[in-house]
Amino acid sequence: MSTDTSPPPPTPGQERRGYPPLSALRRSRSDRKALGVAGGLGQWAGVDPLVFRVLFVVLTVFGGSGLLLYALGWLLVPEDGETESEAQRLVNGRSRSSAATVIGILVVLVIGIAATGWFIDSGPGFGGLGGRTDEQRVMETPLEDGRAVIGTNGVSVPIRPMIGCIGTAPAEGSASTFMPAYPHGGNMDLREMEPGTTLYLPVNVPGGLLSMGDLHAAMGTAEPTWVSLEAAGQATLRIGVEKGLELAFPRLRCAGEIYFLGIAESYPEAHALAIEQAHDYLVDDRGMSHFDAYAYASACCEMRLGGPASTIVMAVLPED
Repeated sequence: MSTDTSPPPPTPGQERRGYPPLSALRRSRSDRKALGVAGGLGQWAGVDPLVFRVLFVVLTVFGGSGLLLYALGWLLVPEDGETESEAQRLVNGRSRSSAATVIGILVVLVIGIAATGWFIDSGPGFGGLGGRTDEQRVMETPLEDGRAVIGTNGVSVPIRPMIGCIGTAPAEGSASTFMPAYPHGGNMDLREMEPGTTLYLPVNVPGGLLSMGDLHAAMGTAEPTWVSLEAAGQATLRIGVEKGLELAFPRLRCAGEIYFLGIAESYPEAHALAIEQAHDYLVDDRGMSHFDAYAYASACCEMRLGGPASTIVMAVLPED
């Protein structure tokens, strides 16, 4: 039976002396923007959780340690009302984050994304415009009335939240959430990973071990500057398993189109992998002859780019 062991707030006029023991630290259920780590730290320390949220963002921008510390907080600190952390649940085989139960294809439907944070950073030598800046700079981009406000001159852009990094676990070893992208997903930075999109991912290990992050409030196709309007937020996903489907690379269904991903060392190789998957789909699933599929792809297939973490080319066909 679980009990709430979070420290009680001091009574009015009572002076707080020291901090409660670390064993009393819990992730907040009520004061949270993502997973309740900052809210729980604020309750434990008796300070505004905004202090910790800003600290996580700053540490993420300058070195990336903020993401690691936040992830460790989620993994090691139980939620309010719980006695076990996610790490303890994983060790004991009771994790609530298992994504699949058999080796197959994981199907992820993006239902909604609520972006609640806002910043963009730039640095010399990094990304598409790294040669046009000589300083590391972070700028807050408030989200107001469905738009992200950029700078102080009244410029704003529509908010189109999307998921930058999503994937399953590799068959063995580890995988990076920065670069490269993998046949089982990762930091693909696909503009199309927005509400209403269905993503198909290969499953290499029991449970699938789906992970997701890197939310963007807005991003141009292929993440042209290698950064976007980075955002904190929450994503709602519907997850299932499709047995009998074999895929070498991720696949998307979005707005009446199917996206076949090719990931390789060079653009010609990735282009070939993507268009060959589209051809095989037309032959195997749509019943076309090889020559008809060749002609159809020539007339209707579009080629688009994925994010910059790897060479990603997508062949796009209409579903009908």
